[in-house]
Amino acid sequence: MTLPESPSEAVDAQNEAPPRWSTREMEMVISGAIIVALLQVPGYFTSAYEEFLPHLSSQWFMVPYMLYYAGMLILYPVILVFLLHFALRGFWVGLLGLRAVLPHGIRWDQLPNHPIEKDFYQQRNTSLDPLLTRVDQACSLLFSLMFASIFGLSAIYGGFAVLTAILIALMPSIRPDLNPLWLMLAAFTFVQVLLFGSRMGASLLAHRFKKDPDWPQHNPRAYALAIWLLKVSHYGSLGFLSAPIVLTHASNFKRSQVTMTYIGLMYMGLFCAVGTIIFSSGLISLSSNIWFPVEAAESGAYAGHYASRESTEPSLFRRPTIQSDIIKDNYLRLVIPFDLRRDNDRLREHCPDLAPLRNEGLQLGRLSNNGDAEKRAAILDCVASIYTVTLDDQPIAAEFLFSRDAETNLPSLVTYLPCADLGEGRHLLTVDKKPTVEEQEEPRDHRPTTYYIPFWK
Repeated sequence: MTLPESPSEAVDAQNEAPPRWSTREMEMVISGAIIVALLQVPGYFTSAYEEFLPHLSSQWFMVPYMLYYAGMLILYPVILVFLLHFALRGFWVGLLGLRAVLPHGIRWDQLPNHPIEKDFYQQRNTSLDPLLTRVDQACSLLFSLMFASIFGLSAIYGGFAVLTAILIALMPSIRPDLNPLWLMLAAFTFVQVLLFGSRMGASLLAHRFKKDPDWPQHNPRAYALAIWLLKVSHYGSLGFLSAPIVLTHASNFKRSQVTMTYIGLMYMGLFCAVGTIIFSSGLISLSSNIWFPVEAAESGAYAGHYASRESTEPSLFRRPTIQSDIIKDNYLRLVIPFDLRRDNDRLREHCPDLAPLRNEGLQLGRLSNNGDAEKRAAILDCVASIYTVTLDDQPIAAEFLFSRDAETNLPSLVTYLPCADLGEGRHLLTVDKKPTVEEQEEPRDHRPTTYYIPFWK
């Protein structure tokens, strides 16, 4: 963005310099502190998101998913703008120090360059003072640009995420079979129409009567409709906060410069968020680990399979566990996590006649209806038909019980397998679960449906 020359002579006024400089230096310190704080937020945000997501099913996981990425789309531009401001303010301080040490600036009569080069730089008014002014102005403008962008991003992505969450919360009681992606599309369309369609409609009405300066008096209904559409766009896009900033920029700079600057800030955040999604989903990988498989199957011994060993795996990837890799007990305590996002659909698919204990979605009051013994037994029988457990290639009839994880309180299934008669040495426990149609046709990631848990007696 091309900045206008400032008429202020404060840079040249030595007696006014100290308070202005001290303010700018304090601004730099505050900016640096905010950067340090903001850089911690994505990690905490991601950690909270990953801990919360396993508690939701395939229908409800879209709620934190949308809120998480909407927050990231707003957060990344803020961090990037503060980083840019910090770098520019540091550059300004460096120029200021150079000017304090060498107050005369460029001494053209002492410059050893050839005359053509001197003329080239002199014609372009090359000196420290104009550069100081432009950099100072750019730093001040960045803050206003940042806040205007935050308001716009919050209106677009925040409104989209909140509306999607509301639709997903209400729709299971109306249309439980409706795909959440259709709800996302409906929310996105509504937000776009609300924020941009209404403004475009007002512009079309104004353009229609462009040649008639008295059209508000001649067409009061059309004028009232245009004002109403502008109100919808104004309040829906948080224009009461951003409009003074945006209109100030639009009236002092070229329209193309203002538009490209705002678009650039918005797409910076979008690029960072999409890049995070791509790397976290595994579409792009960078590693020197060329000898180890992603999932070693029967050739691996992962800490996540043993309760006695600490695991650094995220809570999104929960493995079946036994108490330890070295067993001194007479029974193996096998705990199988119940993945609400996938296993709810797995039970519906493999046991279509099985009735759930309660409806999914928002409910008034506390959870109720534990079912009678017959219903609970039917659910456990369905679970037993889905899982196949073998020990050293010998099938075992596992009797499952309902349980919960001690740390996360997530639902789990537990069974106790006799192992007192096993000999010393290595043994292999295999847990296989029937895949869903989706897992057979299009696997989402490397998470297996068969787990291999080696242990030693």
